[in-house]
Amino acid sequence: MSFSSLRRFALRLAALVTVSIAAGFALLLLVNCLPKEPIAENVRLSAFTLREEGQEPTIDTINGPLILDNLTASIMLSEAAYIGDRGILEHTVASPQLGLENMEVFDSFVHYYTDPPGTHGEPITYEYFRYWHGYLVYLRPLLFFFNLDQVRVVYLIVQAALAALMFALMIRRGLARFVPAFLLSIALLTPLLIAYSLQYSSVYFVALAACCALLLCAGRLGDNQRACLFFALVGCATSYVDFLTAPLMTLYFPLALFFCLNPGSVRQNLLRFVAICACWAVGYIGMWAGKWLLVTLFLHKNGFLNAYYNIAARSSYVTDGESITYGEVLGENWACWSQSPLHIVVLILLAVCIVLVLRRRAAGRLPASLSAFVPVALLPFAWYMVTSNHSLVHACFTYRALGALPLALLCAVLAPLSKHAVSRR
Repeated sequence: MSFSSLRRFALRLAALVTVSIAAGFALLLLVNCLPKEPIAENVRLSAFTLREEGQEPTIDTINGPLILDNLTASIMLSEAAYIGDRGILEHTVASPQLGLENMEVFDSFVHYYTDPPGTHGEPITYEYFRYWHGYLVYLRPLLFFFNLDQVRVVYLIVQAALAALMFALMIRRGLARFVPAFLLSIALLTPLLIAYSLQYSSVYFVALAACCALLLCAGRLGDNQRACLFFALVGCATSYVDFLTAPLMTLYFPLALFFCLNPGSVRQNLLRFVAICACWAVGYIGMWAGKWLLVTLFLHKNGFLNAYYNIAARSSYVTDGESITYGEVLGENWACWSQSPLHIVVLILLAVCIVLVLRRRAAGRLPASLSAFVPVALLPFAWYMVTSNHSLVHACFTYRALGALPLALLCAVLAPLSKHAVSRR
């Protein structure tokens, strides 16, 4: 790529991120104009559900008993229901929520919304302005009509519909042999738990929607620059709705699918991998930085400094004043992952992949697909290295980044099985 082409692409990338920031802010302004009383009433009903379940209830799934993150759900619901005297701009940027002083976040939420007013004194306002909280764009309209129990049903239906559409499009595009890889990876992520968790659903919706969009526009995204811009947009969408849960999910799912659709040489695969990951990161970080800029402009607080302190803490190798190691980060996440009986399948896949590589290497014919899928499988290990503190403290949900491992390994095994070119209809 010439310097002038690179410059034009950089300008297009910057414009895409800028437009995403403006559009994201406008959408939040719009949903914050909805009548507040019906939403507050449904949040009050939802608080009774959370109070009955507790902060970290366990539910039985195909992957064993797993913890439901009701703590983060209480934050999201509290933000959706906020009623105060702030102007619409300040409200949108500050992401305020009402709670009770001298109580933990979850207890503050459930007691404020389920106990009679004044029982625990006057409420106070908390601000959580570091994130976009873009999930409010669809959560607030849903809470206008439904309470938490009903929203969970809606989430289950939506994710099932997106997954079914993705598989149907894969079959239509001639990628039926890769369906088992995506099925296994989704099963390991536990769709039922995701539907019940407002936090987990956000990035999962983005991942599935990105895969569907990629399949629908496959003919136009074979071009490297368009593909990079597409993944930058996915990065923006991830940052918009994410709570730093498992954002890597929105990269490794569509990236693996992109390589299924666009097989190439070793050099092509490696260059595409680096370029796409870089553009996804630009979208993710650029969108996030846009929120810090809005905080600085409208709240007169240094949003960048606040973000810097939190990023420095979350990427450090220190937790509660104690040093940690990369091995401990990996071990904690693998321990959460290995609770599932399906993790044995991952180990078998790893063994099969190694055997196939050794056999093909001995025969002098390593498939080029390895250069596409092996780097995808290694993505979570790089992620844990960058977010070490966060990935150790919150391993109960960051372990989902390991979903790249079975997905990429099985795709690597399945890719050489067919010599037919991928349909580009």
